[in-house]
Amino acid sequence: MAKYCANCGTEIKEGDTKCLKCGRVFGGNKKETNAMAIAGIVCSFLVPLLGLIFSIVGLNKSKTLNDGKELSIVGIVISSILLVVRLIAIVFFFIFAFTIASNGDKIEGAIDDASNKIPEVIERFDNFNNSESNEIFD
Repeated sequence: MAKYCANCGTEIKEGDTKCLKCGRVFGGNKKETNAMAIAGIVCSFLVPLLGLIFSIVGLNKSKTLNDGKELSIVGIVISSILLVVRLIAIVFFFIFAFTIASNGDKIEGAIDDASNKIPEVIERFDNFNNSESNEIFD
């Protein structure tokens, strides 16, 4: 009885471990590991762009190796989420930096005003501590 490849439908000859048309691996105990899928998920946490690239390559490879599809999809999702988070963080950083740069004079003026009022606040505090009205709290 003839066997056919589950991936492309090509007839499989006895003893074949790989489809001659699509390259899908079948039969036998030795299974090739999809290293790109593994590298993609690891890199997705460290360098999301590289993880995304490896995961996409691993997903393409999973069609022929019949291994690593789930890892590749997880790597793509994690990489995409972390890329978006980093992009948002960069945008907020530039907005913050622009706000500080454009309001630098106002901030500097407020700091100067506060610095000039420190001796006055200290004097008021000393006067309060030395006043007779403070005897209630003793």
